[in-house]
Amino acid sequence: MSAKWMYVRKWLIGVSCCSLVLGTVMMIWPQVSATALCWILGLLIVGVGIHEITRYFQLGFAGLFFRLDLVLGICDILIGVVLLPPFIGSSFLPFAAGLYVLAGSIFNIQLALNISKYKMGAWGTSLALGIVGLVLSIFLFADPFHGTAALMTFMGVSLMVNGIQGLYDVSRLTKAIKISEGPKAESQSEVIGVEWRRVE
Repeated sequence: MSAKWMYVRKWLIGVSCCSLVLGTVMMIWPQVSATALCWILGLLIVGVGIHEITRYFQLGFAGLFFRLDLVLGICDILIGVVLLPPFIGSSFLPFAAGLYVLAGSIFNIQLALNISKYKMGAWGTSLALGIVGLVLSIFLFADPFHGTAALMTFMGVSLMVNGIQGLYDVSRLTKAIKISEGPKAESQSEVIGVEWRRVE
């Protein structure tokens, strides 16, 4: 696999783990400061947006699975900046978290469709995770929760699902890229093994 994909793979694992840890903390301690959460989530989303834009211009074949990166990257940067306390801050928190989870869900659904289209293995789990994330993001947009603790707990669950989505995506993408590189390697080995004989 290419060095660029390996770099992207490490970044995806790191962001997914951050989302998973943040979600777990919010579930265990729903009384966590909304201001601190805004800073952490805002900076995380800005970082993801910058990386998405960079990734859009860098990847080769793997870029097939990241075609929405440019648009999502710009949106993520705007969401992250607005989420920071000097701007709208905590009042925007449920909506920002919903958009963040929604972006991950769109990517999962896109990934499932691409894997199915190019016949690169099982795609049902990616689609299911995308739909689950989509439902969670709708609840965050609607914000039907009574009390901060309930909202924080639900946001924690949503971020945990987002983290699981990301880790599963990495495994599926790695497998898909290996499959895409398989025929090339096989054809090269076939060429190497050819014997040329002069016909009398």
